[in-house]
Amino acid sequence: MSKKLSRQLRKHGFQKSLLRPAAARQSHAAELLAEGQRLAAEGRIVEAAELGRQALRSLPGNARAYNLLGIVAAEQGQTGEAAACFRRAIAADGGEPSYHINLGNALETLGLQEEGDASFRHALALDPRHIDALNNFGLALLRRRMAAEAAALFERLLKVQPDHAEARCSLGMALSLQGRTDEAIATFNRSLELAPGQIPPRIHLGLELQGAHRYEEAEACLLGLLKDHPGHGDALVNLGNVYMEMGLVGRAVDTYRQALSCDAGHHKALHNYLFALLGSEQHGWEEIFLEHRQLAGRLAAATKTMPAPAQRSCGRGRERIRIGYLSPDFRRHSVAHFIAPLLAHHDRQRFEVFCYSCGTVEDDFTTELRRLADQWRSCSLWPDRKLAEAIREDRIDILIDLAGHTAGNRLPVFAARPAPVQLTYLGYPASTGLDVFDFRITDGLVEPAGAERFSSEKLLRLPGSSFCYDPVAETPPVAPPPFVANGAVTFGSTNNHHKLTPGIKGCWAEILRRTPGATLLLKARSFNDPRLRERLTREFAALDIGGERLRFAEFVRKTGDHLLVYNDIDICLDTGPYNGATTTCEALWMGVPVVSLAGDRPVARMGLSILTAAGLGELAVTSPGQYVEAAGRLAGDLDRLATLRAGLRQRLLASPLLDGVSFAHRLENGILDILRKKSG
Repeated sequence: MSKKLSRQLRKHGFQKSLLRPAAARQSHAAELLAEGQRLAAEGRIVEAAELGRQALRSLPGNARAYNLLGIVAAEQGQTGEAAACFRRAIAADGGEPSYHINLGNALETLGLQEEGDASFRHALALDPRHIDALNNFGLALLRRRMAAEAAALFERLLKVQPDHAEARCSLGMALSLQGRTDEAIATFNRSLELAPGQIPPRIHLGLELQGAHRYEEAEACLLGLLKDHPGHGDALVNLGNVYMEMGLVGRAVDTYRQALSCDAGHHKALHNYLFALLGSEQHGWEEIFLEHRQLAGRLAAATKTMPAPAQRSCGRGRERIRIGYLSPDFRRHSVAHFIAPLLAHHDRQRFEVFCYSCGTVEDDFTTELRRLADQWRSCSLWPDRKLAEAIREDRIDILIDLAGHTAGNRLPVFAARPAPVQLTYLGYPASTGLDVFDFRITDGLVEPAGAERFSSEKLLRLPGSSFCYDPVAETPPVAPPPFVANGAVTFGSTNNHHKLTPGIKGCWAEILRRTPGATLLLKARSFNDPRLRERLTREFAALDIGGERLRFAEFVRKTGDHLLVYNDIDICLDTGPYNGATTTCEALWMGVPVVSLAGDRPVARMGLSILTAAGLGELAVTSPGQYVEAAGRLAGDLDRLATLRAGLRQRLLASPLLDGVSFAHRLENGILDILRKKSG
């Protein structure tokens, strides 16, 4: 203890001596603890800790002193020590609910959810109406997406204290997770009525309005928040996301950049900014790559407390090489439909497959993927450090990232180098800009010779395509060509709205002008908003395309129902500079040919790779003029359209695009070559 702190303690009448009557020691300890709690509340942690230790010396075994020391340890990030202190407090006085609540919070932070739940339940057994117990237990369940259970706890709390604005907001979040959108919106608004200055309800209200396809209302909500709190990072990021849904990529890029200027360490802003750049027509590929390289350094701060890199050889002393896949998207997601064939067809005599599932959502497809892995780790609640240590303990030889800069990524884990060789693949169709990956899996069509200068990773180019597609089980049959019933060709796109750039819309307008009677059918989540449909109709009107030539399909989430839209499309028009991948494979599987425009960056060449693997490489062209001509030529050859539609599914089944065995073999050979060079 410093002399200055000793003088301060004497000033407040705190003495070290235990040579005083028990009642006096108890009173003295109470004074110490009261002052310690005040100091802790003010953030004066070191002084508060000293007073807690003083109290224990004055009155050994005091529960309040252990509780104070636990609070101090938690504030200092020493969660294990905090839990130990709270356990000592409970051992001394198990009848105080707050000690059990504090222990529950610490255990949740340590990833010991079941033990944490038991602590919260113990607190509620002592006091069923305890506000903090109900709230903290509800929040713990909410983090694990146990929405119904969390909602029940918040509803209990609000019966005790109806004007608890934070609990009202948390209830809204639980309702949102259950898909009870209207109730969630009403609940967030009620929370704002109770506490108009709160930020979280406005953030979540904006998110809920966006999820309900009420984009202009979401925009207004977030702009209102930013008017009161300029530079609020989360509000700016969410506003950028709204602009992406609205197809306003340039405005989204500017908004994410503003978020980064206000908070250079805002990782969601960084990831979303880089992702938005990939599809921007206003930025060239070299500029985009340099932005990736420049901003990559900002992620380094997140790795300062990570464990030291692994220092070991690959596969030594084992018959099989351990390969690990890390993804937040082991569910009904585009990534999963390309990774499933690989998991299913790995050579199990040479490779042992581990999957690290970091996503917060699991579904029936997760169950299928789990069956394809030798080892499965559900780690969405694990902090980066714990995940890196688990990968190291599993002695993974090759660790493959499947997310890049997309949502739910765990890039800081790779910065810890838990595996001797680290690759990135599939989820992010471009260089990450980071130095944490040894290779990026690609192919010679997506990234031809010379592409190395736009990659921070070495390129592992697979022979053939780097895509292998797994059609969904609930596939509807291929329908007859729509032009037979309609009397004219129907073009279509099912790509996200942000991929519909001004350049590609100009090409589509020219295609429609050259194809009399043809219509364009569009399907995207954003177009469930009638105001966005009206805006796009006005944009095409300015290009001399009347509204009668545009059609919009209802967005549905169930994959089998979604695929039915292709029964109404004769020719799909790919987007650019950000091509479709899953949508292109879906269209081909449903008998619909796709015309694609190959460009200057990997995301603009995915269509070329997929169509070539399907035996339709001639439909991937390299200029807007060729794109318009290819679409018009196909639309004018109805016999070819009918023949393609009737035979495309069988063609795909016989093609490399659906040959999981061959694809797994090609990737394994590439990995083995990397290991040979590394060991040599």
